[in-house]
Amino acid sequence: MLMRNYVSEDEPENAAFTIDSQTFGDIELESMLVEIKESQQPVSFMVTEGGSIVSILLDCNMVYFGACDHNFYAIDALSGRELWKIDAGGIVVGSPVIHCGIIFFGSYDGNLYALSKEGKILWKFPTEGKIAHALAASGGIVCVGSQNGNVYALDMQGRLLWKFPTNGEILDKMLIDSGTLYFGSLDSSVYAIDVKSGMLKWKFRTGAIVACEPQSDGNAVYIGGFDNNIYALDTASGSLIWKNKVGGQVRGCSYNDGVVYCSCRDNCVYAFMACDGRPLWKFSAGNFFSRGPDLHGGKACIGCTDQNVYALCAKTGKMLWKYQSGGFVTSHIYSIDDRIYFGCWDCNVYCISSSGETVWKFHTSMSNVAIIDNAQLEAKRNPIFVAVFHADEAKENNMKEEIIRDYDFASGEYAGIGKSDYVGSRKKGYLG
Repeated sequence: MLMRNYVSEDEPENAAFTIDSQTFGDIELESMLVEIKESQQPVSFMVTEGGSIVSILLDCNMVYFGACDHNFYAIDALSGRELWKIDAGGIVVGSPVIHCGIIFFGSYDGNLYALSKEGKILWKFPTEGKIAHALAASGGIVCVGSQNGNVYALDMQGRLLWKFPTNGEILDKMLIDSGTLYFGSLDSSVYAIDVKSGMLKWKFRTGAIVACEPQSDGNAVYIGGFDNNIYALDTASGSLIWKNKVGGQVRGCSYNDGVVYCSCRDNCVYAFMACDGRPLWKFSAGNFFSRGPDLHGGKACIGCTDQNVYALCAKTGKMLWKYQSGGFVTSHIYSIDDRIYFGCWDCNVYCISSSGETVWKFHTSMSNVAIIDNAQLEAKRNPIFVAVFHADEAKENNMKEEIIRDYDFASGEYAGIGKSDYVGSRKKGYLG
């Protein structure tokens, strides 16, 4: 078997570069946000090292989170005092989950970690791909999705129960409801899997990649796609109940009291009636959103890449107040009693009051802000096409050609072959 990549003769090689906010400041950070939006790609697997915090978990007066400094932390939610931290093996961008008294989190090193509440590593499981946000646990089973496109189900001792393959990276949080695992994949599909057996219940194809956390009210699953639609799917069959067009790629989804909220890359948050998809309101901010809002006490609190946390009236979408942080806020927001918690790209966890006043901040071990690797982003925008020619048919005018986009050479039919010495590009042509 011969393998060739195609080389563009009229396009120069794209130079890899990154943006350091400490050196270039707000103008370049704004340019990075523009690049992210124009790429039409999620970037959770493209984050570089730094002190930034992408997401957190609040549980029983404790804040748990991993950071881009390769550490996983536990801090006291009342005082902001660090209780412990461990080496996470790599960058951590997703929020952990807690089940059966065990803390689970995924790392860029490809491992799912299981910790005690005291920070002791109980076990870790290798997935052979980076882990971002894709975690869920219920009924003594923890499920994790990986960049390699697989979902793994493990028991509380870290033993593999089953593995389910998809055709795309699994990036965002998953949902377990009534014994079914729901999640989206970058293969443009939404999946429903039986948690105990790992068998596919149904699969729904959208018009573009899916990088959004699903929500459910028991009758319908709500999830958004990069085709600018929010979908309501029947939980039993996966059939479409309704869909509604929004102004940008959907990156976050929340559900509460008969209302579905979605956050998008058009800088807007939308609210729809869950029963029929009827629009209720829209709120516009200074840049795009990455998570659905937290609903608590009649407020919808949400972080934004314009560095603000917004408190909106959940019924009307009217802004009640906003809080200016020091960086992008892509973290889940947690509201409890009179306090609100979130992580920030400025390397801090914030605790603010319900009226938007600072209570405390906790700083991670690094002060340099994490950034998005532009080389990876550019590769996603301009995917490499690889042609695989079977030797017995490799004649000048009669070739069998298989075009593979973003192919993973670590697994699959062509495992171990190795990539061509040529550089791939978007332009096709034969190299003799």
